Amino acid sequence: MEKYVNQKTMLAVGLFDKDTKRQEIPTEQAFGIVNKCLMESVEGATCYIGNGIYKHIDQTTVCEPNIIILLYDVDKKTINNIINKLCKLLNQECIMQETSVCSLSFSNGQD
Repeated sequence: MEKYVNQKTMLAVGLFDKDTKRQEIPTEQAFGIVNKCLMESVEGATCYIGNGIYKHIDQTTVCEPNIIILLYDVDKKTINNIINKLCKLLNQECIMQETSVCSLSFSNGQD
């Protein structure tokens, strides 16, 4: 199978409201909001439910449900538009973004 070199962008969208510090939008509803935003912006994406764990400055540990989004070869302007829109729709302060170069191929298991 053919291999491609791609830019991969991962977005981790937390589901705790930036003002109340708790989840205000149920996960499935948030998932629908994310999917709608993505379908208006890109040709395809992979999304799944995750769980973020982090510590505040005061050492309080937080476990926060999140939605992980994988995008391939999406330009920076489009990614920034997606982040901006999701921050507003889900009342987020920010969204974690990771960008890397990856090798991508499609296989039928016969190679």
